[in-house]
Amino acid sequence: MSKWELGLNGISLNCGQAQEIAIADKLGYDYLELRHWKLEAFLREQPVEQLQALFSEANVKPLSINAIEPICLSPGEDQQQFAARARWYLRNACAIGCECVVVNAYGITSDISHRQGKRQIIKGLKLASDIAAQYDVQLAYEFLNGQYPVHTITDTMEVLEVVDRDNVGWLLDFHFFQVADPSLEALEKAGADRLLLVHMNDLPHSPVADLAVGHATRVFPGDGQVPTEALLGTLCRMGYHGPFSVEIYDPKFMSWDPLKFAKTAKDKMLAVLNKYWR
Repeated sequence: MSKWELGLNGISLNCGQAQEIAIADKLGYDYLELRHWKLEAFLREQPVEQLQALFSEANVKPLSINAIEPICLSPGEDQQQFAARARWYLRNACAIGCECVVVNAYGITSDISHRQGKRQIIKGLKLASDIAAQYDVQLAYEFLNGQYPVHTITDTMEVLEVVDRDNVGWLLDFHFFQVADPSLEALEKAGADRLLLVHMNDLPHSPVADLAVGHATRVFPGDGQVPTEALLGTLCRMGYHGPFSVEIYDPKFMSWDPLKFAKTAKDKMLAVLNKYWR
């Protein structure tokens, strides 16, 4: 048994939700993260109680639903529509015993400044936090790359301070650390108290400008340019004890056999954790 809690986030475009649970269980993952479109497809055919039963029968737990995007009013949306959209995620997370829902700025209107976007995200997080409290679910804010507001660790900490809710934390993704804010100093300063989840992946040796949102190029942990040793060493010193979830959302891997992909991903994740967690 691993000394870390390991999660799996997305393995194949052709693998349904029930099969993902079975594969994660078979390979000994502790957690599975759910993609909203796979969850929607499942719920069109079966009730949410059936999904909860599948998790109950397996030795894998639901970790998160990905993701409320954007975590603010999207173009053409009013506050009531945003609340209904957020509630769908949070209600289903509660129904299956899921610990948190991931949120980010993807899809935010592009004709506003970062300052305005930051205010909108703060407002959206507060609104979603109120709903999340009704379901006992946490929100994990994931910063993206620089074309989006609140895209650095420092900005994220400032937003969490302003929001000031016990059920709102953040998510560190190795991809976005590398392309948006590769500051180990800022990471260590942020501390681990509100860090709910770490997404592990790596980036090929390409210019960082080519690796932003919309360019899904990723590789397995330890196979690219991300300073994995330094990141894991920093997280260890910070006292992070939460889950590590492998997220390689890249078209070339999404076409792999799902079992082969999930096994390779776990092996790669454990290899770098065993080598660099110190």
